[in-house]
Amino acid sequence: MKVRTIGIDLGKAVFHVVGLDQPGNVVLKRRPSRSQLLRQLANTPACLIGMEDRTLMPCTNCSDDRDSRLITSFSFTR
Repeated sequence: MKVRTIGIDLGKAVFHVVGLDQPGNVVLKRRPSRSQLLRQLANTPACLIGMEDRTLMPCTNCSDDRDSRLITSFSFTR
């Protein structure tokens, strides 16, 4: 299982995490708590991570070495 893209739906206490492989198949589905999310992402190989942005504003505090993009639609929704 090689996760290429991770989508995160942000919540106050629990997050929904979906991982896709290169062809776009769902290979990972989790509902970690806030503390579990950091631990799980730290153990994940480098990949593209997309998170919802409720303000619809581009990330202005991202460092230059990060690949940040504004994603407006997702192919996998619950």
